Amino acid sequence: MDEFGKFKRKSINSLKDIKVLNFPIHATQKRLDTIFNDLDAKEYKLNLIKIWQELDFAPKIKEILKKAEEKIINLKASFLASSSSKSLFFLVL
Repeated sequence: MDEFGKFKRKSINSLKDIKVLNFPIHATQKRLDTIFNDLDAKEYKLNLIKIWQELDFAPKIKEILKKAEEKIINLKASFLASSSSKSLFFLVL
C-alpha cells in the first residue's frame, strides 16, 4: 500500500498539511476519488480526461494514440454492426 492508504475516507483537504506525505513527491496509482471522501467521482473522471487531453506528447506517441483511437472506433462500429445483425436475426425468427 502506498502512503495514500492512510487517507482512506478522509478529506482531500488533509493534504494541505505538507507534513502528512513525504515531501516533495505525492503520487499514487489509485484513483483519488476512491480514497478521499469528498471528491465527486464524475467530476474527478472528467478532470482526468481533460488533463490527459492537454498533455503535450511527442509526435510518435501522438501517432500511436491516434491509431489506437481509430482502432477503438472500428471495434465499436464492428461490434454495433454485429449486434444489430444478431438482433435482426432474432426478430426474423
